[in-house]
Amino acid sequence: MRSGKGVQYYKKSLLVASLCLGLGACGTLRTSLHTDQEIKRNLHSAETYCETIPRVYSGFTYSLCHLHARPQSTTSGELAIYYGVELAASAALDTVLLPYTIQQQHKQGSIPIH
Repeated sequence: MRSGKGVQYYKKSLLVASLCLGLGACGTLRTSLHTDQEIKRNLHSAETYCETIPRVYSGFTYSLCHLHARPQSTTSGELAIYYGVELAASAALDTVLLPYTIQQQHKQGSIPIH
């Protein structure tokens, strides 16, 4: 049987993953489930100023790159709240994926954007 801490960690991970899935645009899911070309295309369409994304904490960085882009006319307080939740969810899920992303960073390097 699992220890209480292991079960608790597992439940928290599932909660964060569910929250991230609910957002639909979670940076961690976008960078983990899409090809480098798709990631590059998405960030080009957002007109980001980022040049690369490390694979470690790539979801968090992907979301930051959306914020570090040419300003859009839809910027508002509601978007700030969305990105606050998005960044927190991505950071948490990226932490769960660290063993995988560290290996990918070592094998493939960062994701080039420009």
